[in-house]
Amino acid sequence: GDIYFSRGQAKEALRAYKLAVASNPGNDEAILQVGRTYLLADKIDKAVATLQEAVSKNRRNAWSLYYLGEALFKKGKIEKAVVMLTKALRLNKNLGKAYVLLGKIYEKNLLRKRALDSYKKATRFSPKLLAGYTNLARMQLDAKQKKLALRTLEKALKVDSNCVSCSMLLGRLYLERRRYKAVVKTLEKIVQNDYSNNEAHFYLGQAYAHLGLLDKATAEYNALAMANDAERANALLKLIKRKAR
Repeated sequence: GDIYFSRGQAKEALRAYKLAVASNPGNDEAILQVGRTYLLADKIDKAVATLQEAVSKNRRNAWSLYYLGEALFKKGKIEKAVVMLTKALRLNKNLGKAYVLLGKIYEKNLLRKRALDSYKKATRFSPKLLAGYTNLARMQLDAKQKKLALRTLEKALKVDSNCVSCSMLLGRLYLERRRYKAVVKTLEKIVQNDYSNNEAHFYLGQAYAHLGLLDKATAEYNALAMANDAERANALLKLIKRKAR
């Protein structure tokens, strides 16, 4: 089941995990895996019901509580999701995913300070979880806290130097600080490895335009236009025309 799950093969994973439950109906861990796989398959109602069963079998399994919280969040049961995530963290303060999901919930409800605190805790208690750093850095950038964002991203890139989302945020930060050569250095490899990354094309195009490399900026515009990303393409085209005067 675990191999199928890691490959994203929900149907095959479900079959294997259900066999484990059938052979030992009291095995809350196997029931948890069934519920987690329903989440993978986006069968939210089944996920909620199965994970509630897992929790009823063992109320001290932090992962069951976390995944139930995630399922309830996806179902729109926000208050109940917060309760489950909070319980999960009482049992395991190192459960970084729970801090990240709480952060997203707080952001959605415009509770900025709580969201920031949750993301900071994710980086503190689960320092290898990149989502804590990227969400924290994004919020810091949105608040124009560029020095803090840079420190956060530097820590993230020490965890994984190939983190694409980290590099994207770093490219955005450099663009806002008018460090256009740094934007190019950071993002050129991103578009080489993933030409469908429109955000990278947009940032690169702006950097090229500001550097006076209008042919390269135009190539990034063409990439956006071909991808039917009209909003970014039009904004970049306006910048190119302005720089060409």
